[in-house]
Amino acid sequence: MYAESAIIYILIDPLDNEIRYVGKTWQTPSRRLSDHCRTDRPGNSHKENWIAKVLRWGYRPLIEIVQSVPVDDWPIAEQYWIGYYRELGCNLTNGTLGGDGGNTLTPAARAKLSKSKTGVKRPPFSDEWRARMSASRQGQVRSPEQRSNMSAAKLGKKRKPFSVEWRFKLGAVGRNKTHCLRGHEFTPDNTYISKAGKRSCRTCGREHARIYRIRKQQAD
Repeated sequence: MYAESAIIYILIDPLDNEIRYVGKTWQTPSRRLSDHCRTDRPGNSHKENWIAKVLRWGYRPLIEIVQSVPVDDWPIAEQYWIGYYRELGCNLTNGTLGGDGGNTLTPAARAKLSKSKTGVKRPPFSDEWRARMSASRQGQVRSPEQRSNMSAAKLGKKRKPFSVEWRFKLGAVGRNKTHCLRGHEFTPDNTYISKAGKRSCRTCGREHARIYRIRKQQAD
């Protein structure tokens, strides 16, 4: 059956039962779903990001067949079902109008996607979502290649100034410290407060001055 015809299927989000993707395949539904859920070839499309999110939550998308058509008719059928579910208000992750194999994005689709995101602020993550994200990242170690790519991406970019709220949080963290980075306690005799109100360790200051004098003598 599957070798002689194409299957139009939908992927459903198991978290809210929303239809999120319309696709076509010549494989069995279970095999096609396994291909969607593979983690050895991650991508960055809307669909792939959605599937990755579902997998992080410990679930897999649900797959259902909506139509079986002759192989030559799959482009028309896919376009029809994508349009049908969009008319119903489904938030599909399809990047195209269908019928093109998913390799291109029409200008109209690009414009619509850009317009839908203009001026839209992402709502804050819930505490439960933050906890799940933190747990999923524990123990992860970036490879040297990833570190190199991240470093190259940040070269030449200026960091945005900290907000007043963030500066206050940073100041609160510093004020609550009882020891300097080298382990010296902030006692009254060992604490220097600058005109700006910043604390520093006198022991570390004396050590820095000693090293500076030695280096200066060696340079002379």
